[in-house]
Amino acid sequence: MSIDRFFRKVRTIITADRRQRSLIIKSVLMIGLFRFLLELFPFKTSRRVIARLGRGVVRENPPSRPEDIAAAVKVASGNLLRERPCLPQAIVLHILYRRRGIESDLRIGAKREADGKIQAHAWVERNGRVDIGMLRDLRAYQPFPAFNI
Repeated sequence: MSIDRFFRKVRTIITADRRQRSLIIKSVLMIGLFRFLLELFPFKTSRRVIARLGRGVVRENPPSRPEDIAAAVKVASGNLLRERPCLPQAIVLHILYRRRGIESDLRIGAKREADGKIQAHAWVERNGRVDIGMLRDLRAYQPFPAFNI
């Protein structure tokens, strides 16, 4: 990574307002945690940790807008991490929404590529809209049955 790109990424955090900066930092830490959990443990084990973290309630005055929360997760994953792992991003956004009482659906789906390989993807929907994880060919992914985290 070039030094200019590094400083642009740091500037993104520094110039954000206090609440947005806090959301970005939480998102970075949570994405890192879930990447670690998903790499080392079976999904069933990780799911229990995810569910436990999603139980708390965050009271903000005024409450964060869903668009601001999604933007913070996108900044955390897109600007600060080399890879953009869809599952940890989607989990983090879903948890941040859930803790603030915002209804959303964590979706995981799969599609078969032309060469026969299976490709999986995760995204978060809210009010019928994709808040994170939008792909041009998202409709090609067959969603698994919804599960509650």
